[in-house]
Amino acid sequence: SKLEGTRSIDDYHVNVFLAKASEHYAQPIVELLLNRVRRQGTEGSRYDAIPSLGFREPLTGLTKSPDLEQLLREIRDAFLEPGWSFEYWVPKLFGEVSSQFASSASLKILGEWIDSGDASRIKAAARLVAAAPPQFVFSHVAFVSNLVGRAQIAGYDCHKCVSNSLASSALGGLRSGTPGQPF
Repeated sequence: SKLEGTRSIDDYHVNVFLAKASEHYAQPIVELLLNRVRRQGTEGSRYDAIPSLGFREPLTGLTKSPDLEQLLREIRDAFLEPGWSFEYWVPKLFGEVSSQFASSASLKILGEWIDSGDASRIKAAARLVAAAPPQFVFSHVAFVSNLVGRAQIAGYDCHKCVSNSLASSALGGLRSGTPGQPF
C-alpha cells in the first residue's frame, strides 16, 4: 500500500520487489497498479502510474497466476472508467499482465467484448489491442479477422476505430535494420 502514493515505481529494486510479489500476491499487485492508474488522473504529470517503457523485470507471477483470466477482466473492465489516465495506462497494463498479448487468456478476454456485438465494447477492445506489439496483427489472423468482421457489422464508426487501432499496433513500436535496407 505504501507504493500507491510514491511518485514513480520505475526503480530497479521496486521492480524486482513487484516481480517477486506477483508470484504470491497476484490480485493485490493488480489492485495496486489499477489504484495507481486511478490516482494518476488526479496527480497529473507529477506521478507515473506504471513505468512508461514497461517493467524491466516482467511481472511473470501475474502471467502464471491461475487467476490470470480474472485479472485480465479486471484490467479490461477498468478501461471503461472515465478519464485520460485509463485510456493511456490501462492498455500498457493489459500488455504487461498478458505478456504483451501473447497469452491465450488475453485473446479470450478481449474476445468476450468483441463477440458481444456492442460497438462501444468492440471499439474498447480494439483500443486495448492498439498497444500490442507490431507482429500481433500478423500473428493472430483469426482474432484480427473476427475483430474486423464484428466491427463491420457494428457500423462504420466502429469499423473505422478498429481499423485505426489495428494500424497503430501494426505500425507502432521500434524497428531497426541496416541503413539503406528494409527492416
